[in-house]
Amino acid sequence: MKFKAILLFLLASTSYVVAANTFPNNEHVVIFNDTIGIDTNELLQINSIDIAAMKISGRGKFTETKSARKTDVMRINFQIKNNKYISPGYKDVYILIQNPKGVILNRKGTFDVYGGKKLRYTEKTVAYYENNYLRISILTNKFIQKIVKGIYTVTIYIENYPVGLEMIRLR
Repeated sequence: MKFKAILLFLLASTSYVVAANTFPNNEHVVIFNDTIGIDTNELLQINSIDIAAMKISGRGKFTETKSARKTDVMRINFQIKNNKYISPGYKDVYILIQNPKGVILNRKGTFDVYGGKKLRYTEKTVAYYENNYLRISILTNKFIQKIVKGIYTVTIYIENYPVGLEMIRLR
């Protein structure tokens, strides 16, 4: 969890963020680009990220689980903080979920990240932001990959900037 603390500190400082980890398959790494010179007032910030692995019963009921074998989807909840400097409007929100080997789950497409890189994402939504706190809850589509034991990394981007990172351990 030391890795998580370092990344969260770097996200909070917003002065600069570096590549966090490299995986053997080079599928994807958690990369936060250099953001030197960007006023933090110009970026949306989030708090209280909550991730839950969910099992879907035969009757369609969702139940939380800690078991990798039983995980069908994930629910990600977070709140965008108020920011009077951001212009109100629609904001693209991207969720990247990486398995323990660094592979993005349910890859739906790519998006441009600040600094010119392209990243693949698991889920995308559009939120209408009105300069007030905004709660967002995203339920992924059913995972097409096998869910294995280990630590899964969930990274949240809003408007091409990294705004949050959380990890969940599945046994």
